[in-house]
Amino acid sequence: YTYTSPLGPEDLDSLFDSPTNYDDGTNIGGNYCTLNPLDRQSTNGTLSNGNLDITQSSAAWAMYRSTMFVSSGKWYWEVTIGNNQYPTIGICTDAYQMASASNNWVNGSSEMFGYYPYNGQKYNGGTNASYATADTTASGSVIGVALDMDNGTLAFYKDGTSLGTAYTGLTGKNVSPTHWLYNASNADSYNFGQRPFAYTPPTG
Repeated sequence: YTYTSPLGPEDLDSLFDSPTNYDDGTNIGGNYCTLNPLDRQSTNGTLSNGNLDITQSSAAWAMYRSTMFVSSGKWYWEVTIGNNQYPTIGICTDAYQMASASNNWVNGSSEMFGYYPYNGQKYNGGTNASYATADTTASGSVIGVALDMDNGTLAFYKDGTSLGTAYTGLTGKNVSPTHWLYNASNADSYNFGQRPFAYTPPTG
């Protein structure tokens, strides 16, 4: 019996993943982060594409943390925005109890730090401040996130251009990449290194 797959190479999406980092001279791999379907508030939002894409089509906030928390080291990831309104990108500490609310946004706790492209503001719980130019047509933009836990800083990039340091003083915290999304039908898509990045990560 011979099985012939109806799928061609262009239909397959096979990504390296390993419990440890490795480089065999041809392939470089590691244990890559994804959004975590078990670490979300309420039942809001849907993950797909190996838990790298998030959609939320109802009038409530979906909030997902990732499968990894970090307290040291330098980390970079990207999210391609699929919606013009309401995506929020950032981090949340392990001190926040995800099940404690069903419709929290990044302004809901001081344990959350995020960037809201729609109005250009950065939020840490109830504290917000101007950070970047408001972008009401953000669909298609790639937001890079540079998290330096050795120096306690969080910075964002838009299509490869630095928006500057958003937050300092994160040293000593244990944080996870986090995404918030409200009433948006298209997927916001993450890349934690499973694929080549759209833009070169910052030096170091």
